[in-house]
Amino acid sequence: MAGPGPPDDQPPTVAWEVVRAPLAGIVCMHRDLGPADALSVGRYRQPLPLAWTARGLGTCVAASVAGSPESVRAPLAIPADLAMLCGLAVGSPDPDFPADRLPVSREAVGKHVVCLDSASGERADRQGERSQTGP
Repeated sequence: MAGPGPPDDQPPTVAWEVVRAPLAGIVCMHRDLGPADALSVGRYRQPLPLAWTARGLGTCVAASVAGSPESVRAPLAIPADLAMLCGLAVGSPDPDFPADRLPVSREAVGKHVVCLDSASGERADRQGERSQTGP
């Protein structure tokens, strides 16, 4: 991540000190919750990087904070009853960092996904036409 650091006349923010990004967050859940709840939290976390990307920002999801929570817990004053699941750093992609210049392509969703109509058993092919499935 890149982005403006704190002005020279101001102390660095906690986000800048911990992850060197202008904005950072830690996704947590209460320790009394279980693995199924962690999946639900992940479901709500997933759209965040997509939304920031749509606004021209870069993101980095870091599971490493879950493996070394004490280095993050104290500076951010995260209560002990919360388990840290991952960190999120938000900033501008750094044009000098090689990984931020990788060309990334995406195949059409229809190449890998088939949507079925549960009532009719029909599916839409890649051109949007309907065809019968089943025996």
